[in-house]
Amino acid sequence: MKAYYNITLSHVSTSPLNYWDQARLDDIYMPPNLQLMINKKGSFKKTDRQITDYENVFLNRSKLNKHMFIQGEAGSGKPTFLAKLVMDWCCINTTKSFDTSQTETTHNTVADLRVRRTHFFEDLTILNDYIFVFNITLSDSVEQIYILEMIKQQIIDSLYVKDVREDAYTLLNVIMERERCLVLLDGLDEWTGQGGHYLPTLAASYRQCDVLITTRPWKLTELKISDSKIDILLQLEGVNEPFDVSKRLLACVDESKTSNDVENKQSEFESYIYNNGLYEQLVSPMMLSLIVQLWVKHIEIKSSKCELYSLLQDSLLKKANGETGEFQQPPFRCFKWTQYIEPNIEHVDRLAEGAFNLLFSDKRNNSLMFSSVELKKYNLDKKERLDFSLKSGILSATRKVSTLRSSSSFYQHEHARISRCLSHRPQ
Repeated sequence: MKAYYNITLSHVSTSPLNYWDQARLDDIYMPPNLQLMINKKGSFKKTDRQITDYENVFLNRSKLNKHMFIQGEAGSGKPTFLAKLVMDWCCINTTKSFDTSQTETTHNTVADLRVRRTHFFEDLTILNDYIFVFNITLSDSVEQIYILEMIKQQIIDSLYVKDVREDAYTLLNVIMERERCLVLLDGLDEWTGQGGHYLPTLAASYRQCDVLITTRPWKLTELKISDSKIDILLQLEGVNEPFDVSKRLLACVDESKTSNDVENKQSEFESYIYNNGLYEQLVSPMMLSLIVQLWVKHIEIKSSKCELYSLLQDSLLKKANGETGEFQQPPFRCFKWTQYIEPNIEHVDRLAEGAFNLLFSDKRNNSLMFSSVELKKYNLDKKERLDFSLKSGILSATRKVSTLRSSSSFYQHEHARISRCLSHRPQ
């Protein structure tokens, strides 16, 4: 299984535009900004406590958590965090976390950067408590309800040929009943669930198994999961040290061969970021990798950032609808290189109208958060349209306690600058 994970998880995409642009996980990975959330009067609130080790994810008063959730918006790095967790588990009893055969293609400058580790999530011994770790992508099992069947489909069927799978299935059941296991379920927001099941089901006999689920915040809001089903909730805020990550990305995607080359490129990149007021955009891993990719290709975003936000919007729309298309005559120059805006132009137009009215209305006390009543005014409350807005990551949802009801859903533009760019689109 560790060899399987080494093949499937040791590389990650370095570009939101091209999935096939990849680098080794340990070449570019830096620990994320992971914040603890606590329940206050029926609603989870962020705290000032940053989680920097695995123990505070898995343990509560020396007892292992059974139901763990990590929420984060589109492009915040949820799958990458899980991939690193799995690879850390793989390396506990080995001298190297990755197959050494991979290192031959790695630049020395990248290897040098890899040595410079932070002190975050170094307590790998806590992962020793788990005999097996099962990493599941929920979007690949949208019609499955039972976690056991997901593991069979995604892992066992990849490890064994058909003739011996039945024996492997039997052994898997025994393992999950007797051994301490960790099940990672990535992307609850991409799992549909059927027959009234709001969470993937783990058999009651698997008492030794703990489950860690990643999701977008809107999904937890929509499902209204009982607080008793959430032992810990963490918020993934994005990148801790953006320029450390950009240096690693530059070493991978640029043609720099020496440490001095990387340092010079990094210095140029930092000057470019500060001169054009882009630093706050680097918190998002998706935006950070996009800006690095464009800069390396000498596509600089200066006074007008419309092209940058259009490309990021394009990456977000892909998450809701993977159909591609190109404009014969783009309505805006910044749409020229996009692939996913044209097939979704009706949704984009409706979001643009809503963004203009919701962000710039002088009749609203708070233009950053709005209710379902306000969405209804601009026909954004229809299920298909609202689902599209949430799945793409353009809108986010949170739960707030009401004095008249147990809780209510409120919405906000997750990427305010994209929404402001949308709002300038002529109606």
